[in-house]
Amino acid sequence: AVVLAVRDEMGKLLRTDPRQEIVEERGGELTVASGRVWPCAIIAPEGALMGYLEFWPWAVVIAGGIVAAITDIRERKVYNWLTYPLCVGGLVYHAIFSGWGGFAASVAGLLFGFFIVLIPCFMGGVGAGDVKLMAAIGAWLQVPDVIWVFIFAGLAIGVWSVGILWVRKMSLRAVREQIEG
Repeated sequence: AVVLAVRDEMGKLLRTDPRQEIVEERGGELTVASGRVWPCAIIAPEGALMGYLEFWPWAVVIAGGIVAAITDIRERKVYNWLTYPLCVGGLVYHAIFSGWGGFAASVAGLLFGFFIVLIPCFMGGVGAGDVKLMAAIGAWLQVPDVIWVFIFAGLAIGVWSVGILWVRKMSLRAVREQIEG
């Protein structure tokens, strides 16, 4: 196992992530407040590593969201080959880089993302692929951020729907004008 740690400008080790305080460093091993000893450490300056680790979940979610949007618009389907690996990837990522606490937060995000879209699914507003996609987003971004994604996705769907209605209305006018001559 590899742990990622952060040093301040004075060289003092600060943390492995925002939830773990480092107790001791000895010969490349780190002991964290929970008592766990990490035999191998990658140590970076403060700010460099945490920003890097926070970038990847968003990058993966944005890339996955673009692929899902394209397939959903073209084929009206969000595929399992996209959603399942995203779910597993989010769980594994947080387990590796944040330990059991990160894994638990990732599971909570997955469940929250799943259940927040399940009601609209039962009402016929979204499909099962959308439910699995939001669960995958929750696994990567965890609970606080998946709430914002849900809100902004709802707003985007609303704008998209208004645009479709406007285009259809315009095309119906054109057809009527052609018929009425």
